[in-house]
This record gives sequence, structure tokens and C-alpha cells, in this order.
Amino acid sequence: MFEKLKDLLLAGVGGAAISVEKADEVVTNLVKKGKLTVDEGKDFSEELIKKAKGSTGIGKINQEELQATLIELNFAQQQDIDVLETQIQSLQAELNELKDELAKEN
Repeated sequence: MFEKLKDLLLAGVGGAAISVEKADEVVTNLVKKGKLTVDEGKDFSEELIKKAKGSTGIGKINQEELQATLIELNFAQQQDIDVLETQIQSLQAELNELKDELAKEN
């Protein structure tokens, strides 16, 4: 699955769709999450820089393919994070209510 993401990012580096900095940020996050080793991340970043320098601007990244690959890799999307944040807030409020009830009983 990593190869698919790598191919998509490398294909898009030449186009204006993704910058080297953004690609490097993605690689850094993959390393932090354990999806890539540090060495793989370093090699990938170097490869991106080489491709970007030698690029003619042909081949923009396909956003739909990238999104499908990220879903396949089980990356959280913003809507997933929003749902979890709402659930956390709800649970925090419920916990605070239970603490208040417990404090009143004692």
C-alpha cells in the first residue's frame, strides 16, 4: 500500500498539485505514525526532491486516487476526527456531571 502512495506522490510532484514541502510533511507524519521507517522516509524525501528538480510539470496528482489510497491505508479523515472530538466532548461533559453528583453525595 505504501508503494501506491509513493507512486501517487511522485507522479504529482511535477505538477502544481503538491509541493515538496507538503510531500515532506506527509513523509514525516508517516514516519511518526510508524507507517515508514526513518530510513524509508529519508530515501523517499530525497527521491521526491530529485523528481521535483527534474520535473517538467507533466502529470498532476489525481486527488481521487490519493484520497482512495489514504482511505485504504486507514488514515483518518477530517470528518472522522470531527466525530471523535464531538464524542470526547460529550463524554467529558458526562464525566463532569458524574463527578458533580458524586461530590454532592459525599
